[in-house]
Parts: sequence; C-alpha cells; structure tokens
Amino acid sequence: MNWNPVLGRRGPGDVDQVLFDLWSIVHFVSGIMLWKLGFDANVAFMILIAFELVENYFGGVIFFNWFGAKMGRWGKVFSSQENYKGDSIGNMLTDIMFGILGFVLCYYNFLPIGGQLF
Repeated sequence: MNWNPVLGRRGPGDVDQVLFDLWSIVHFVSGIMLWKLGFDANVAFMILIAFELVENYFGGVIFFNWFGAKMGRWGKVFSSQENYKGDSIGNMLTDIMFGILGFVLCYYNFLPIGGQLF
C-alpha cells in the first residue's frame, strides 16, 4: 500500500484514494438538495462535514462493508467496496468542497433549478 503524506492512502485500490471520483457527483448533488430543502448555509456546511466524518470514522466504514455484503451487486458501485477502508484525507476534503460548491451555486442562482422547497 502506498502512502502519500499529503493525501494519506488508507484503503485498497484507487477508488477511495483519488481527489475526484464518481462519488464527487453525489456530494455535489447533496449540496444542491440541502439548499433545495431550505437549510441555512452554516447548517448545510456542518451536515456535509458531519456526514463525511461519520462515513469514514464513526461506524460508517463498518456500515458500508455490511451493506455491500448484504446487498450483493446492488449494494456496491465499485468492486473495491468489498473491503472498504474509508476515504483518503484528500478525498474527504474534496467531497466536502463539492457539497459546498453545489450549495453555493444554488444559493447565488447559478444553477437554474428553481426555488427552495421549504
């Protein structure tokens, strides 16, 4: 396993180690959804950060491994999810930034998706 002192490599393969991956799109959309649901910017940013911490530290890794095992091919998007070890620090930071970017683009009306729901 390779170690990058800036990004930190923790899991097998490259899926959870890169700065940008297909999950970056999911985090971008989550920022959009937080705006659509009417969350205040500070609360939305805290939710994005808290989710990333829970996903990678507080039982999230165990849950995703369990979910991937129980759901078979429907529970995993990438084959490396069979033994998920969590995201690298760089990936976690860019996931948060993509969520914030989605929220901010909606907040300043750069995305034509209509108004907030609540």
